[in-house]
Amino acid sequence: MIGFSWLGLLLATNVAASDIAPAARPAAPHPDCMDARAVTEARHLDERVVLLRTPTGAHRITLAEACPRADGAALVAIAPHGWVCGTGREWLRVGDRDCAIGGVQPLDARGWALALREDAHKNPTPTLATVVVDGKSQPKRRFAPSPEYCVDPRRVRGWHTLDGDIVVTTQPRRGSRERASYRLELTGACPEAEYSTQLSFVSGVGIGWICGNPGDRVILSESLGGMAGSDISAVLSRRGCEIVAVYPD
Repeated sequence: MIGFSWLGLLLATNVAASDIAPAARPAAPHPDCMDARAVTEARHLDERVVLLRTPTGAHRITLAEACPRADGAALVAIAPHGWVCGTGREWLRVGDRDCAIGGVQPLDARGWALALREDAHKNPTPTLATVVVDGKSQPKRRFAPSPEYCVDPRRVRGWHTLDGDIVVTTQPRRGSRERASYRLELTGACPEAEYSTQLSFVSGVGIGWICGNPGDRVILSESLGGMAGSDISAVLSRRGCEIVAVYPD
């Protein structure tokens, strides 16, 4: 009788199986798809909107159903081969709940910053100061600036114009999320920016930072070259140019 070892057969089978190369991951079905395996940052803005960022870009995820935020819960995107494209066969796991994904929209630096700024306005940060409402003390809530959508004028070290906007270079604080360059998007024409040599800022909401909030302006001086002393230059300098958005450049 010929004998054999089941253990030897099992080991041989395992070795043979391990030699089989895993199937290659299919390419993204569409250029706007997001790689769920490379997410580095997630922001759950509300019950239907989540922002996800990867090393190659950012996306706005719209959920097909209300999915309440769970403080401290991890967000995990689940999709075929890890590509989130808004096909209807994808989910976002929030804690122990799976929420269907309804749409995916790529975001550039401007879109990411504006989405975070909008969320900060909708969900202002509580402060230590209090007010009394119906006999009860309530914490005040105010818009909180962030270096993701605001710039601190005290850190500005240089500037230049670009396609009608102003780009400032800054000196970021060590260990902060501040960027070295920000684009200040202006509303309407601001011709004095092309000829001015100095600038200062006005915060419309009095927080010191410039975020594109209502009333945020850049004030330019020594404008219009040889017309610096003219009435036109004086009017432009006093008026300034309105800033509607701030985002890393």
